Amino acid sequence: MDLADATQQVEDFLTQTEGARILSERDRDYKDNIQWTEEERQTIEKRGQAAITVNRIKPKVEGLKGLLIQRKTDPKAWPRTQKHEKAAEVITDALRYVAENNNFDDVKLDVAENVFVEGYGAAMTHVVNKPDGPSIEITQIPWDRYYYDVHSRRLDFEDKRFDGIVVWIDKDQVMETFDLSEDEVEHLIMNDDHGDETFDDRPQWVDRKEQRIRVCQHFYIEKSKWMMCFFTSARFLIEPMESPYVDEYGIPINPIDSVAANIDRDNNRFGEVRYWIDLQDEINHRRSKYLYLLSARQTTSRKGAVGDIPAMKRELSKPDGHIEYEGEKGDFDVLRTNDMAQAQFTLLQDSKAELDAVGFNAQLS
Repeated sequence: MDLADATQQVEDFLTQTEGARILSERDRDYKDNIQWTEEERQTIEKRGQAAITVNRIKPKVEGLKGLLIQRKTDPKAWPRTQKHEKAAEVITDALRYVAENNNFDDVKLDVAENVFVEGYGAAMTHVVNKPDGPSIEITQIPWDRYYYDVHSRRLDFEDKRFDGIVVWIDKDQVMETFDLSEDEVEHLIMNDDHGDETFDDRPQWVDRKEQRIRVCQHFYIEKSKWMMCFFTSARFLIEPMESPYVDEYGIPINPIDSVAANIDRDNNRFGEVRYWIDLQDEINHRRSKYLYLLSARQTTSRKGAVGDIPAMKRELSKPDGHIEYEGEKGDFDVLRTNDMAQAQFTLLQDSKAELDAVGFNAQLS
């Protein structure tokens, strides 16, 4: 694989998943209580309504994570035959040591939240050399730092032909890690110029102001073997080589494990939050409309009976407002809108019940 092929695989991911990633970012915003666009908020406020947010998505996501915690199990190796029982016990102890040493339950929850919200998550199992010897580490890959083969169709990504991680590295760390001179790194900073909002540093390929460079750790299959390389858009930092991670048979493997929640007919991956967006919008809009109808009144009057209509509207919005008008009784009247308010309230209750029906309700949470 040459540099053009490697960068093309990343660019294919960025191009073909752009729409899906925008929706996933919106789903994250909804979970984080950002549920109105600025344009919607301005429109609502021009009408005299308040942009109310009743976030029922976050508790549902936390409920799913809570269910995962309740169902957690400790790693265990099972013997194939009776004579392997002692070996299975040793392997079980080793697995549990690695899990505890990596706070594996926390890593699993972080990946799970990406799966529930954005639609997919990933983690990497790798070896770190420490003063007291090699250590196995399991690290969550943030959703906005992981890319994958867009032709993969399986939820567990086992049919992927490539994937990788985007990392931002400081100038001095690039020099140390990849044994580059300061001039070489300066050349990278001045000549790399590609961007995407999801990977932004958020990622342009370079951040000239902060002297940071976007680097891809890329895994791909070539001649039925997993290969690895590090590159920027301008050059390889580590030339393509066989993956240093191997299985029990010494065969190079990909150390990244990834999983998705759902996949549609166009190969776009999405999370559980996607099912709740429309109902969440309805709840917010109906709550806003309902509160507005409770505080607003419609009026009717004979022409000229009310001298200052805006002042009259302001008085009507006050709990103790007073209206004066010229003429006889009946020349001015307040129209009842209870039917509209009741209709909004009924539909608001219905949308809440519908949202509870497609996910965690309060009792189960």
